[in-house]
Amino acid sequence: MVRHGQASFGEEDYDRLSRLGMEQSRVPGTHCARTGLRFDAVYSGEMKRQRDTAGLVLERQPVQPPPAPTIRSEFNEYDFKSIIRALLPGLAAELGLADNAFAAIRGDRKAFQKLFNTLYSRWVAGTDDSADIESYRQYISSIEKGLRPVAENSRPGQNIAIFTSGGVISAVLQLALDLPDSIATELGWRIRNTSVSLFTARPGPAAGAGSPLRCRLMSFNSTAHLDLTGNPDLATYR
Repeated sequence: MVRHGQASFGEEDYDRLSRLGMEQSRVPGTHCARTGLRFDAVYSGEMKRQRDTAGLVLERQPVQPPPAPTIRSEFNEYDFKSIIRALLPGLAAELGLADNAFAAIRGDRKAFQKLFNTLYSRWVAGTDDSADIESYRQYISSIEKGLRPVAENSRPGQNIAIFTSGGVISAVLQLALDLPDSIATELGWRIRNTSVSLFTARPGPAAGAGSPLRCRLMSFNSTAHLDLTGNPDLATYR
């Protein structure tokens, strides 16, 4: 699983790779070309930053043309704007914040992250259940649903690339290690742009959609491809 390159934080269109994000996204492709790593199948979420990251990586695949990405909505990031709209009024009332608290810190990464961390934790915990947004449990279930056909259609030894976002990767990590929500959330904030996390996934012994999906973690949040460039500016979290 590959996290997308840096998005356009603070811009009207967040779902767009920044200039740095595009540079980051070319690096894993170059790394694949140097090592001869080829993908047997490719998946991506629907988001532009996910699809564009996939495109920049795939254009450097050692075997051309590369597999065309299969787009699946289950690999989309959680809808952070809906979380903010649904949960901010309650938090603002508790803390005495203005309703436009997020607008005031729109360009401040640290201030935004601090406030959003609180909202995200409340969403994960389900303390502020709202019919207006997908619950965290529904989100996890959707991701597992998306992984199932990937596992069912792959064979041992194949390299399957999924271009997605940090929330999806941390959710799969949680499934693989049976982590509590709080630990999965904390690890999710550590996932770097264009980092690579390796998992194996197999359908459970029982056939059908209700069978458990068996996920195992092989490696997490690797940015070796970025480190080898010698450019520390390529290492970003948001």
